[in-house]
Amino acid sequence: MNLALAATLSRGGFAANRLRVALTIACVALGVALAAAVHTIHTSALAEVERAAHALAGSADLEIRGPRNGFDDAVFASVAALPEVLVASPIVDVEAALAGRSGSIRILGIDPMRATRLQPAFLVGNASIDVREAVGLLDSRNAWLTPSAAASLGLKQGDTFRTAAGSRDVEWSVAGILEGLADAGELAVVDIAAAQWRLGRLGRLSRIDLRLKPGADAAVLGRGLRELLPPGVVIAPPASAADRAASITRAYRVNLDALALIALATGAFLVFSTLALQAARRRH
Repeated sequence: MNLALAATLSRGGFAANRLRVALTIACVALGVALAAAVHTIHTSALAEVERAAHALAGSADLEIRGPRNGFDDAVFASVAALPEVLVASPIVDVEAALAGRSGSIRILGIDPMRATRLQPAFLVGNASIDVREAVGLLDSRNAWLTPSAAASLGLKQGDTFRTAAGSRDVEWSVAGILEGLADAGELAVVDIAAAQWRLGRLGRLSRIDLRLKPGADAAVLGRGLRELLPPGVVIAPPASAADRAASITRAYRVNLDALALIALATGAFLVFSTLALQAARRRH
């Protein structure tokens, strides 16, 4: 009986304040939806970053990464000569603007003979390299696209595209599609010498991927390498890409969380004011 009476009284109050009730429900729903959306989008974005990092790093144990403008490639010779290192793969990583169209594409310059020992997906079809394919790898005009990059640019094997490098345009020929790098995002893979020469990065590297010999301690090697590396160059596990992305987006996530809390607080205030107004009217 008490519940029925309370429901009857509440129904009358809500019917008299339909706009206020609708606004209250909308604010509460917006706050909850915004908070859930922030969490979902952030989790999804970090998963994508980590998946792409693993797709490119392959079986690498450590990653030496420099600042945006790279670091001296003389570091590679010192690192590759260490007795604990089984494979050292130098990489030039450039975000190049597309010429003649909007947007940009990430270009990865690799040493094919070294990189494929860490990540076989750099080979088209995961096949062994024959003589004809080896000649193609050394052609400075050739670029291999990931499936997502080929779909985004509308390109297929044999097509060409151009990127901007300073005041000039560089033309690339699509030599193939790297189906094994479907999770790596939109990027083009070229020979490291071509990337350094044609993109204005002579003598510079972006990172070095390392696979250690069995029994080598990555933590001990990392501490030793920090003393050899120039300022601004760090060494970390490849999976730390997700941690870097999380730290970069922290301010953005804090702002969105604050907006969600404001929406929830607004909804709570409207709920309180509606109930207080109804109580005052009943008292009168």
